Amino acid sequence: MDSALIQLTNFRPHPEDTKYMIFMFYKDDIATYFEQLLVKEDIDYKREDEKDRERPRTLFAIKRVHLDKAIQLNYTAHGKYRRPSLDHNGLRWGLIIFVMLLLGISLYAYITHGVKH
Repeated sequence: MDSALIQLTNFRPHPEDTKYMIFMFYKDDIATYFEQLLVKEDIDYKREDEKDRERPRTLFAIKRVHLDKAIQLNYTAHGKYRRPSLDHNGLRWGLIIFVMLLLGISLYAYITHGVKH
């Protein structure tokens, strides 16, 4: 199951049973919240904790008939624990000011020099 060079999502088809998709979580809090969402939505699943690995993980096997809802719940669980991309206020405002400055310079250059053909 770990054969993919680049894994963009945390779910993939079950290697032995095509009726299931496997969702993988490497953080316990996200896995626990995902499980709570599955229970709340009354979606059947099988859970397996792999603690004996170099990088422990929690696996959930979910039937493909519930795949669309499970993907939505997966993104909800990850979103709850996601940090903002620009977490630092100074960096965020610095980037906004820098972009506004570039736009201002570009607008000034366009107005003063125009487009010459």
